[in-house]
Amino acid sequence: MADTFNLFQAIANTLPDAVKQANEDVANKAVDNIKAHILINGQVSDNDEPGHVHMIDTVHAEPVSDGTQKVIVGAPYAAYPNYGTVHQPPKPFFEPGLQDTQDAIENVLVDIINQMAKAGR
Repeated sequence: MADTFNLFQAIANTLPDAVKQANEDVANKAVDNIKAHILINGQVSDNDEPGHVHMIDTVHAEPVSDGTQKVIVGAPYAAYPNYGTVHQPPKPFFEPGLQDTQDAIENVLVDIINQMAKAGR
């Protein structure tokens, strides 16, 4: 009877994998949303010259040593279209893409709670 009552260890054991998966899911959703805003803004270049970097192709997520994910737009010029310059108005894609990810964050939190509840049964 005592083994079935104390399920705290089983619940705790589900957390690391659930949180890791949640981080990956949210980061991937953020990447998709940022790319979508780049497309909506018409910020995809037709330049196919050798060596030209298409900004949309540089959007990706990378794991960080603390278990989180970092979302990156790697094109060296990405800040200019996002924030604008003296010669061009801003067409934000990064912040709106992250804002659109809010629902994904809420969804993964619900998934973590459900996994913990399942482990506690």
